[in-house]
Formats: sequence, structure tokens, C-alpha cells
Amino acid sequence: MLTLTKHFTLHFAHALTNYNGPCQHLHGHTYHLAVTVCASDISQEASEDYIMDFHNLKQLVEDAVVNKFDHSVVLSTHNPLAKTLGGEANAVIMEKEPTTENLLRYFAQLVADRLPQNVKLRSVKLGESPTSEAELILD
Repeated sequence: MLTLTKHFTLHFAHALTNYNGPCQHLHGHTYHLAVTVCASDISQEASEDYIMDFHNLKQLVEDAVVNKFDHSVVLSTHNPLAKTLGGEANAVIMEKEPTTENLLRYFAQLVADRLPQNVKLRSVKLGESPTSEAELILD
């Protein structure tokens, strides 16, 4: 299977509600996001010169994820700070806690909904530090 991957760097803060540890406090990370796509149809892979232009993939991910999350504060609706910061332009309020796993699921949905019909999302990887990352691999 032939895949294309585009990498992005985002900086944002989050806090985890009802978490017993340092992540309960507002803190930030430099996140590294990798989005991998492939052809929707394996026969297309052999008949086309490329799956998707890298520039188009970059623009799509920037519009769907980067422009919304970079330099933002991400909180769940359950976090008391959400009411205070909810009206701020750089606040992102999610239904679920902004764990790396939940962020991955949300980012995958945002990207997949915008891909052309002949391209599908293969995986999304999100690292919150040089030694900690999660990956969502789609069928």
C-alpha cells in the first residue's frame, strides 16, 4: 500500500478534569502531528501519478486542525475554566477530556470529513513530547 504522510507542529495548552496528577493543571505542549493518507481504491494507486498533492493535504490539515488548535487552550466542557475561557477566540472546548487519545480521534474526524472521495485517512499520530505519542490506525 502506498501512503503519503504530512507532518505538522502545534503549540497549545490543556488541562484534564478529575485527573489526579500534574496534568490536572493548565499546561502546554509542543505537539507533533502526522497525517497519513492512501488511495481509497487500490486500483487507483496504480493508475494515478499521485494519491494527493502534498500542498493540498497540507492546506486541508491546516484548515481543519492547525488553524483551530495552534496556540489555543483546549478544555473539556466539564472543566471549570471552560466557562471562563469559552468565549475567548483561542479557546477550544471539547465534549471529552483533551487527552492525546481523544484529540487524535477528533483530529481524524476533522481531516477525514474533508478528504476527496478518492483519498482515505490511513492514520493519525500525535506526540505531546519527544518520548510520548499515540497513533490511531484506521482500516
